[in-house]
Amino acid sequence: MAINPVKSGMEVVRVLIAATIYFSISRTYRSEYRDSWLAAASAGLGIVAFIGIIQYLGWGFLDWRSAGLPNSTFFYRNYAAMFVILALPLSFAAIFLSRSQSNQVLHSLATTLGLIFLLYTRTRGAWLGMGLAVIAAYAGTRLLSVESRLVWKDAINTRMKMISVCGLIVLAASLIPPGEQSELQTIPMAKSSVANAFTSILAGSSSGRTPAWIQSLGMIVDNPILGVGIGNWDAEFFRYAGHIYRQDGGVFGRPHNDYLWAVTELGIPGLFLFLWVFLGGLWFLAVKLPDEVGDRLILLTCLGTSILAISVHAFFSFPRER
Repeated sequence: MAINPVKSGMEVVRVLIAATIYFSISRTYRSEYRDSWLAAASAGLGIVAFIGIIQYLGWGFLDWRSAGLPNSTFFYRNYAAMFVILALPLSFAAIFLSRSQSNQVLHSLATTLGLIFLLYTRTRGAWLGMGLAVIAAYAGTRLLSVESRLVWKDAINTRMKMISVCGLIVLAASLIPPGEQSELQTIPMAKSSVANAFTSILAGSSSGRTPAWIQSLGMIVDNPILGVGIGNWDAEFFRYAGHIYRQDGGVFGRPHNDYLWAVTELGIPGLFLFLWVFLGGLWFLAVKLPDEVGDRLILLTCLGTSILAISVHAFFSFPRER
C-alpha cells in the first residue's frame, strides 16, 4: 500500500527498532541497576537542558542546525520537550531515591534545569502533558494505603528545603525573556513569554492543528479498518484537505496527533495496538501500586508520570515518530 516505499519503510524500521530496544532493556534490567539508570537519565536531562537554556538566552550554540531554537540537541524545540517530559519524572525519582546528599543536589540541579528548559521550549502540549500527569500522580497517591502515603510524605518532607529552592529558581528563570536569535528560529510572538503561552492554552489556540484533525476524520470514515497505509498520511491528506492549510510556510506533513495518525494509517485495529503501549504500562501500575511501599512505590509512580505525560502530549504532537 506504500505510496512512497522509502518513507513507509523507514516508518516500519522505526517501529521495529523501538520494539527491539524495549524488549532488550525490559529483559536485561535488574533492580540493582536502578540508580545507574536514574543517574544516566538525570545527567542526560541536565546536559540537554543546559544547552537549551544557553540557546534561549542567546549566549551560544546558536549555529547548531535547527528548525526552531531552543532545540538543544533535538533539531526542534518541540522534540526536545518530548525528551524533557519523559526524563523529568526520572530525575525527580533520583532525588528521592539517592542516599548521598551530594547526589541529591546534583539531581536537583538537573531537575531545575529541566523545568526551566521545558518552560523555554514554549511547547504547550508538553506543559499540558506534564501538568496533567503530575495531577493524576498526586490523585493516585491519595487513593493508596496510609502506609504508602506516608512514604511519599516522608520523602517530600526530608527534601522540602531543596524542592523549595528549586521552585524559586524556576519561577525566577521563567521571567527572563529570550535572547537574540535569527528571525527563522525565533519563538513566535504569541509565545514570547510564559504567561502568553499559558494564556494561549486557555484560549484554545491550536497553531493550525484543528483543520488537519478535522480533515483526518474523513480519511478515517473512508478507511476505518485498514487505514490508508503506514507512511501515507501526507500523500492522502491532499485529497481531503481541499484548501491546503499552511503553517509557517509549509504544508502539514503529519496530523500533529499520534492517535489520529495511528488510526488514519493503520485503521482501528492499529489504533488499539498503539493505545496498548500506554494502557499496558498504566494497567501494570494500577495493579502493582496498591501493594507497593518504599523505593519501588516512588519509582513506579514517577515512571507512570512519564507515561502519562508523553501520552497526553501525543494528542498535540508526534512523539511516536521521534
